[in-house]
Formats: sequence, structure tokens, C-alpha cells
Amino acid sequence: MATQDAKPTNEKQTKSEKQTKWYPFFPDSDNTYINDLALRAKRSPTHGAILQSKAVYTAGEDFIYYKDGKPVPFKELDSKFQDWVMSVNSDNDSLHWLFGKCAYDYIYSGNTYLEAQKGKESLYLFYQDATKHRVSDKDSYISAFWRDIKNNSSYSDSEYPTAIVPLWDGKVDTNQKNFIIHTKNDTPEYDYYGLPENIQALKWADIEYKIAQFNLDMFKNGFFPSVAIDLFGQAPQGMTDQQYVESIKKSFTDEGNNSKMFIQLLDDPTQSAKITEFTTTRDGQFTEMQQLATQQIISSHRWFASLAGLQTAGSLGSNQQIRNEYNIALKGLIIPQFQKPLLRLFNNVVKMAGFDYELGIMNVAPVGIEDKIEPKEVLTKNEQRELLGFEPLEDNELTDNNGNDNGDNNNE
Repeated sequence: MATQDAKPTNEKQTKSEKQTKWYPFFPDSDNTYINDLALRAKRSPTHGAILQSKAVYTAGEDFIYYKDGKPVPFKELDSKFQDWVMSVNSDNDSLHWLFGKCAYDYIYSGNTYLEAQKGKESLYLFYQDATKHRVSDKDSYISAFWRDIKNNSSYSDSEYPTAIVPLWDGKVDTNQKNFIIHTKNDTPEYDYYGLPENIQALKWADIEYKIAQFNLDMFKNGFFPSVAIDLFGQAPQGMTDQQYVESIKKSFTDEGNNSKMFIQLLDDPTQSAKITEFTTTRDGQFTEMQQLATQQIISSHRWFASLAGLQTAGSLGSNQQIRNEYNIALKGLIIPQFQKPLLRLFNNVVKMAGFDYELGIMNVAPVGIEDKIEPKEVLTKNEQRELLGFEPLEDNELTDNNGNDNGDNNNE
């Protein structure tokens, strides 16, 4: 990512930045940092599970809708707004679905992109994959070939197709017809892109993946590379040297070939193989390092194993413990770090579409004992309304015309 220095603004760009139409993620880099972030999210099981759980809690169950500061039930919303919220584009994607997709990109990469197209009667919104975008001061360059393009501005458009769409000018009443809204996690010393909040976890995510890959290779390769074989003389009659080597390799690698006997039928004694075996552990390598990596990933995410569906040895976790951990994560991380910037983005979009509503999040709680209890049996009517984000009823609304209680005193 481009770093900010003490030079005047017009001299701020580094040499590598001036060589491209867009800003690279880092000066003198291959410009594929965000693609590597997406790859880590898929390869590391602990890192990936936490990212997914953070995205679920950030998106919540659905939106809460407000007008003039007061919550409005969905069925009471303006019918035109209802239709738009349920289908914001030609693919019939809902506004909340887009929010969930943007939440995941924002969490794993620190960046999210939303495309807006103004039609005659509506504003259409489309999710954009964050890995495909690079930005300049005014435009977003969109391509699926950044690992090939890297920082080369002289690539062929026919070979690596790239679309250029203007970035949003920041005005709610913009005259732009088609534009990209880029929201980034602001990080000191980084001007053009955001960094993921969990950046400290990335190296540990690499370690977790490499340990698993190392052990997988051990199983796949049989006794290689624990044994070195030196072959002398010529290959047996009817075989080339390459065929001879491949036949030995095939006999002792991949699944089912571990600890096989090594038997040769040779034309000449000079073809005998010299075998050197290296001592190695057969029950897996780096198990302690793997446990440490898992712990460090959880700590770097400021997360709890229970909220990511990860089991902790010797600890089952009570319902109360899970609820406490959820409240800490929600109020200390999810709401301030993820929900607030994304809601700001989507509330601006609602205004662009011409609607006088604001969005909030109906948070989804982790599984606990409350799922086995009927809320109406243990909560008063006003307590139920508070959970849903509605204002409490007045005393006269809690009784019917005959003065009978309507349910708000059922626990007294």
C-alpha cells in the first residue's frame, strides 16, 4: 500500500506509483497483497473460521429501519422502499445480502467496493469483489488478472481485460450515473487502501497452513524425503533413465505407499542403489507449533474460540460464558470496527436512492439456553419490544378498554 511521507502532496508518490495508472498496495510490490489476503482466508482453518463468524455477527439477522430516529416495522415501510430493499439490482439481490458480502470483504481485507448505477426510476447496486480492484485518485481499475498484470501498465487489454469505473465523488446528490464506492479501514500511514484489522494474525495463519501442508506432503510422499537413493550404472534394458527414476518414484510416493519394501531386479550389479535413510517423526510434525499458531490467531483477532465454533481442550463453555464473550466481542469490536463504517456506507446509499430512512442492525446472538425458551413466557411486552429495537408502550397501551392487563405484568 502506498505509504504517506513528509514530502509535499504533489511529491508524495513514490517512483513505483508513478509507473502505474493505479496505486499499488505497496511500493515496489507485485500489487497482489489483497489477493494473498483472500488466499489466506481460504487456507488457514482457524483464521478462515474467525473471519466467517465475524462477518455473520457484523451482518446480523437483518436490518432495523428507522425514520426520524424511531424504529419502523418492515411492513409499515413505504412500499417503494420495501421493493427496493428486497431487490436492489437485476439479480434480485437484497440490500442486506449486499451488506453481508461487503462485511466479509471489509473484515478480511480492510476494503470493500460497491458499484452504483443510476437508472431512470431507481438506484441499482452491485457487489464488487475487493480482490479485483485497484484505485487511482479518481478511478477504480477492475480486473480478474492482477496476478498477471502486477504493476505493469503496458499490458494488453485484449489479453487481460480491465474495466475503468469512476470512484464516487463523495456527494449524496451526485450527478454521476455509474460509480464505485470504496470504503476502507483507515490505518495510519496508508492513504489509498485499508489494512485488515487482524493484520497481526496473518503470519500465524501462514504457519498454520504450512504445518498442515508439510504433514500432508509427508503422507503423500511416503518415505520421501526421509530417504535418499543413489543409482549407479545404466537403466534396465528397455527403459530410459527417466522412466527408471519415475518407476521408483511412483512405487514409493502418494497414498498407500508408506513403508513399502524396496526391491530391485537389475541387469548388472553396478546398478545397485545406495539408500540413505534420514530419521524422522512418523506421527506428524510441529504439533506444538500448530497449537501455538491457533492460539495466536485467536488472540490477534481479539476473538473468542467459542464464537468461531472452535473447541478448546478442557473447556466446554457455559451458556453464560458464551453470552459474556459475545457481548464483549459485539460492543468492543463488531459494532465500532465493522458495523459503524459499513452502516455509514449503506445509509449514504439509501439517501442516494431518494429514501428518508436509516438502517440499523438486528444483531444475531450465539446459540445459548435462550433458544429453548419461549420469549413470550418469560419477558414482558416492553422487554420484547426493547430486544427488537422498538420504543416501550405507554401504560394506557398495556391495558385493554376494560382495564385488563395486556401482558406487561405477566412476570410479576
